[in-house]
Amino acid sequence: LFAISAVQDGKVVLNRAYGKANRDKDIDATTNTRFSIGSISKEFTGYMAGKQVREGHYRWQDKITDIFAKKGIKMSMQGDFRNRTCTLEDALTHRTGIKMYDWLLTDDREISRAEWVTKFLPLFQEEYEMRSYFYYNNWFYTLVGYLVELFGGKSFEEQVKETVFDPLGMTQTCFVSDKEFDEFDDKEFAQPYNEGQDRKTLYPVPRKAMKTISMHNPARSRVYSG
Repeated sequence: LFAISAVQDGKVVLNRAYGKANRDKDIDATTNTRFSIGSISKEFTGYMAGKQVREGHYRWQDKITDIFAKKGIKMSMQGDFRNRTCTLEDALTHRTGIKMYDWLLTDDREISRAEWVTKFLPLFQEEYEMRSYFYYNNWFYTLVGYLVELFGGKSFEEQVKETVFDPLGMTQTCFVSDKEFDEFDDKEFAQPYNEGQDRKTLYPVPRKAMKTISMHNPARSRVYSG
C-alpha cells in the first residue's frame, strides 16, 4: 500500500497508487489518499529546531534547562547529572535515558505542552544513565516542539505549515484536527495496519491508537500526507 510520485527536470513522470487504502472495506488507494506519517513528523521538529539554531536563538550544545530559562521557564528531569548536562542534541538523538511511557500517547486527557514540560516530565523515571544508551523517546521531541513554539511566537503546527508545507506546495499534507479525525473519511485517509508475528497477517490499528493526542504532534503526530 503506497502512492508514489517521481519528478524529473521539474516534470511529474510517474504518479501512481498501489494497494488498498482499507483492506477490510475494499477501498483502493489513489494518488489523493492521505497516509499517516507517524514518527516521520520528527523530521519537521528537527528542521524547525535547526532553523532556530541558525537564527541564533540557541545552539545544539546548549543545555535544555538553560534554553527554557531564557524564556523564564524552570524545568527539570530525574537525575542531577542529566539536569546539568542534557543538551538539545541529546534530546533529538535519544540519549536522555528517560523512560518512554508510550501508553500515555493515546491517553484521553488533553494537556498542553507547557503543562507536560513543567509538571509531568519531572516525574518520568530514569531507565538508563544519561548518554549511556540509545533509548528511543517520543516525549523529548514534544519538548523540542514546545521550544519551537516559545521562540517562534506561534504554535508548532502553524510554524511547520508556514515554513515547510506552504512554501513547498504540500497542499495534501496537514495536521488533522479532532473534528476531521472524528469524521474520518475512509476514502481520503488510509487505514494503518500492524504486521503480525507471522510476518503475513495484517491487523488494523484501532482508531483510539491512531488518535495520538495533539500535544504530541512534534513527535508522533496526526500528520497525514498524500
